[in-house]
Amino acid sequence: MGYDNRKNFTFSAAGLKLTGKEHIGITTQATYAKVQITNDNANAAYFYPDSNDYQIVSENGKLYRREAQFKATIHLGKGMTVSKTGTGGVLSEDGKTLTFESVTYIPYFEIAPDGDHYLPKSYKDAIKDMNSPLSASWYSNTRVQLSGRDSKLTKELELTLPNATAKDTPAAPTGLVGTMPDEKNTAYGFITGTSSLMEYSKDGKTWTQCSYGTTRVPLDKKSANSPIYKDTVYYVRYRDTETQKVSEATMVTVPRYEGVVDPPVPRANMVYNGSDYFVFEGTRDEYNKIYKTVEGGRYIVYGLPGTYTLKVGLEDGYTWRDGTGTTPKEIQVTIAKRTATASDIHVKTCPPYETPYTGEAQIYEVELKWLPHGTGGELKFANPNNKLTLKYKVGDTNTFVTEPVDVGTYTLYIDVPDDPNFNATTVTDKDGGWTFTITPADMKAPTGVTGVAATKEHPTTGQLTGLGTDMEYRVKGSETWITATGNTVDVTLNTENGYPVDTVFEVRYKADKNHDTSSPAQVKVKAYQCVEHVYGETLVSDEANHWYQCTVCGAKTGIEAHSYTDKKFDGNGHWAVCACGAETHHDKHSLTAKHNESQHWQECVCGYKTGETAHELTSKYDTAGHWQECECGYATDKANHSMESKSSADGHWDACACGYKTDVAAHAWTDKFDTQNHWQECSGCGYKTGVAAHSLTKNVNETQHQVKCESCGYKTEWENHTGGTATCTAKAVCSVCGESYGELAAHVADSTYRYNADGHWTACATCGTPMSNQEAHTGGTADCQHKAVCDVCGQPYGELDASNHTGGIRWVQTAETHQAFYLCCGATAGAEANHSWNDESVCTECGYGCAHTGGRATCTALAVCDICGHTYGDLLPHDYRWVIDQEATTEATGLKHEECTACGDKRSEGTVIPKQPRHSPSVSTPDIQPILTADEAKSATDYSGGIYGLTFRASTGYGSFKGVKVNGKTIGAGNYIAEENGGTEIYLKAAYLQTLAPGKYTMTVMTESGEVTTEFTVGGVMTAPKTADAGALVYLAMALSSYTGTALVARKRRKEF
Repeated sequence: MGYDNRKNFTFSAAGLKLTGKEHIGITTQATYAKVQITNDNANAAYFYPDSNDYQIVSENGKLYRREAQFKATIHLGKGMTVSKTGTGGVLSEDGKTLTFESVTYIPYFEIAPDGDHYLPKSYKDAIKDMNSPLSASWYSNTRVQLSGRDSKLTKELELTLPNATAKDTPAAPTGLVGTMPDEKNTAYGFITGTSSLMEYSKDGKTWTQCSYGTTRVPLDKKSANSPIYKDTVYYVRYRDTETQKVSEATMVTVPRYEGVVDPPVPRANMVYNGSDYFVFEGTRDEYNKIYKTVEGGRYIVYGLPGTYTLKVGLEDGYTWRDGTGTTPKEIQVTIAKRTATASDIHVKTCPPYETPYTGEAQIYEVELKWLPHGTGGELKFANPNNKLTLKYKVGDTNTFVTEPVDVGTYTLYIDVPDDPNFNATTVTDKDGGWTFTITPADMKAPTGVTGVAATKEHPTTGQLTGLGTDMEYRVKGSETWITATGNTVDVTLNTENGYPVDTVFEVRYKADKNHDTSSPAQVKVKAYQCVEHVYGETLVSDEANHWYQCTVCGAKTGIEAHSYTDKKFDGNGHWAVCACGAETHHDKHSLTAKHNESQHWQECVCGYKTGETAHELTSKYDTAGHWQECECGYATDKANHSMESKSSADGHWDACACGYKTDVAAHAWTDKFDTQNHWQECSGCGYKTGVAAHSLTKNVNETQHQVKCESCGYKTEWENHTGGTATCTAKAVCSVCGESYGELAAHVADSTYRYNADGHWTACATCGTPMSNQEAHTGGTADCQHKAVCDVCGQPYGELDASNHTGGIRWVQTAETHQAFYLCCGATAGAEANHSWNDESVCTECGYGCAHTGGRATCTALAVCDICGHTYGDLLPHDYRWVIDQEATTEATGLKHEECTACGDKRSEGTVIPKQPRHSPSVSTPDIQPILTADEAKSATDYSGGIYGLTFRASTGYGSFKGVKVNGKTIGAGNYIAEENGGTEIYLKAAYLQTLAPGKYTMTVMTESGEVTTEFTVGGVMTAPKTADAGALVYLAMALSSYTGTALVARKRRKEF
């Protein structure tokens, strides 16, 4: 028999001729050895192990000696499943048996309970009590790990695991109470008496875990979009946990909020803004939650100015704080007319801030604007005939114009008329946004101006010719301009060294009302030139040269450069002087610092000295020593350093008294502590920093605790827990460290009853475990809203009594019908019926007052209401129209009167119609006639103030109309209105007439076939005004008081220009 180093044995069985009855034993010292059989006798039956703890197995012609293996069959107990099968484990199809076919030790596997059971901590002991190879590790009520690693199998094993523990099925929760919401948040009520072991639901399908003590729950609304909440039913039950099943549910009604309130407060400072207002403080939802409008509008929204009276009632569950119950209250709200400001005006077009003069009017185009989102809507006049009137203030004067043309600064002012939506006012932009300037236009430089040279007789005077009186001139470089007095002017020439020289003059056009001065033209006037010079005897000089000069014309000779030989200086600088007396430029001194043992000073190369001062010494040092030094560089008293050790929070060093430092180093910190504090200390110098009291924390286990500092490692010895009181649900809590320890206490009976829908009982005050038998509820009376209340436990039980109503009724009213409902539950108390009206249009049954509508009033009869059939409102005014009694002819006047179209009432009888104009039998000549603008107008041909302008009708066709002239000048189309009305009718606006001075004027209507002219007066004056502006201030005052009035008779068609 052979043996190798791998503990494999070779054994020859040739010639043994084994029959199966003989046996050969092989003994090895290896726990697991291979035996190679050299022929076909490799049959495990021919061999046996030397111990019952081992087996011989055959594999691929080799025999193996191994530890014994056996089949293990494990049947599951009731209420459990296998969650992990373990290595080699096979689970049966029904999931009730786990089998390991051949194992020495049973591998670990895990079991879990089904939904109706759990595995308590004691299950570990139940496994131990089986005296089987299995041991258990308990992790939770839903997870246990089993294993046979510590027990070797010696035979086949079959066992059944202990059953899982069935979950408890608790009774429905008791002691639950629905509680009304807080006033600040009426959307949520409360259920009291809950615990975290419970859950709640509204529909019995979706469940939410409760809070301990009190659970906050949302209330249902009366309808999807209603802000009002209603009593809401909830179901509460014990939830499914690891150790208990879900219980039956207890129904709990959570009531809505009920309280006392004040009347709604009208919104302050409401002003017309082109949009609707919700007229009370707060939001609509907040209002609809508490109040309801009985009269005055369903949504309580108004937009137009006025005072409105509303009758406001209360929703169910609210009463007035002043003790008047629920009787509706009348409340007045006011929306004021708007006083327009610049921010209310939209400028569509406007002139640039600065625009050059063009001869044409520069005007704005404006309209009332849409206010920004959230602040209002489109602003508009209630009276469609009202309009914004524009005028322009000239500079800082009190003069206004309607069409700015000339140069100047203008500010837009807008007259806003009195209107149901607006107060009359005048608007401008106080920030200057509506101010613009018409600037003067440019002019080109003059041409054709020439200079005439000076003469011998007048050597200092020349001439400029070709001038005009609209020009001005000056010597080039001068600041003073001189106005030209004619075509030619005398001019004085410039001089140099007392002699005239050629002189350049500048000539330009002067500025006028609408133009700036032009660019200047440059004209040279030449000086007189001598025929024979007469030179003076004295040298004349400039900065570079000297010479002799002609005493007549100033010509130069003998020009030589200066020769500076005489050097000079003073306190300000140094210079040189020429023999002619000219001096060089005075240069400032270039000073150099100098010193000796006692003082220092500044000195120039020219010899000048300044600033002689005694030394002022200060201390200085370097690495070698220290000394005294003056700022000029002089040094004295040099000495070596004397060093000593120093330290601070930043480090330690050696220092000299002079301030010099060396060997500066950072501290080398070492952590240190004692029983009170910890700190860092420098190992080099002993300096301490960061001294602080310990920051102590606690370490705890089931029986002891320990205190230690988390920062430095300091700690105390372990001590036993102490103090605290245990309950049936919680262990005692250590008074030192706060850790739970010890065992639970016994149950303590509660003094109040627990209950469900069927009865009541007593239970543990701490955990709610029942401590008495359940007894049925008794006593109390149910109504349509509330169940009967038990006389013993005080809780509602049983069913509602739909026929037992409490409280009164409320009416639901429309314009034509009413219906009663019970206040307690909202059930109908009668069928819907029509109102029964009395003589005052009030329903005799429900008290509803008819809000009249329909019908049509006239000047003789009131409107009849479509709902109650009673008359209401006021009579309409008469609708007068003109009726011709007698037509006018060319020979005689006619007659007419006004007559109401509804009742025939007459007025203005005998009103005279002027004679018809005569016409040539052969030629039709156009004419023009004045027409009284309105009955209230004072005159047809004179304007003396007021809102009515003047109206004229030309017999020319409206289709050929071209424009209007006043005093021969075409006026802007914005100053009149042209319409077709039996010819061409022209209305001169009051706003335009107010700009004219008192006097007599002509007005001409221009047509394609010619012109037709008439006359009118302003202010009753029959003579022409002296100037176009005379008296304008008088009529400007009229314009400011009644600027926008344009009351006109009905027009057929308007022509815009």
